[in-house]
Amino acid sequence: MLFGFAQICLMLAKIAIVTGADRLLCEMKNEFGRIFTLDEVASYLKVGKRTVYRLAGAKKIPAFKVGGTWRFSRADIDNWIKQQSMDGLVTGREEDDATKGKSNNGGRK
Repeated sequence: MLFGFAQICLMLAKIAIVTGADRLLCEMKNEFGRIFTLDEVASYLKVGKRTVYRLAGAKKIPAFKVGGTWRFSRADIDNWIKQQSMDGLVTGREEDDATKGKSNNGGRK
């Protein structure tokens, strides 16, 4: 009888895990399609509102206006973050390559 109870508990635990994972996946899908306000994207990026406003105005961050106020797609912002990270890696490698060939003429660094 105890073995049967343990099996039932294990099955219920598996169901709870799958249900929780499905709910989390659904929430993530809903969150990915979310539209941020300027305040929300500033908080998300951990920068000031003026920085976000300046980037949006200069078209350096994906944004659009609704009734004169800036809006930001979470999916676009997440892709932009990935692109910025990739660009930083490429720039870092180029700088490393450029400094490899430079000599300090025997001086100390």
